[in-house]
Amino acid sequence: MDVMTAPSVRKDTNLMGMELFVTGWEFCKLPVDAAWEDAAAAEKTAWKKVDLPHDWLIAQSTNLYEDATGWYRKTF
Repeated sequence: MDVMTAPSVRKDTNLMGMELFVTGWEFCKLPVDAAWEDAAAAEKTAWKKVDLPHDWLIAQSTNLYEDATGWYRKTF
C-alpha cells in the first residue's frame, strides 16, 4: 500500500522552494537621530534576526513610546 506524505518544506520557503520575502530579516534599534550609515556600521550583536511582520515598539512593553529609529535589512 502506498502512503502519500506532504512534501518537506522549510519554514522560509514556499511549496515551490522559493524563499519567502517575510523571512530572514535583521532588525537594529538605534537612537532617533541615527542615519543608515550608523546602522550599517553597528556591531553584528546589535542586529537581531526577525521575520515580518515585526513590531519593535511592543517588544518592550514598559516603554511603548520610546524615541528610537528602527532599521531593517535583508541580504539576498
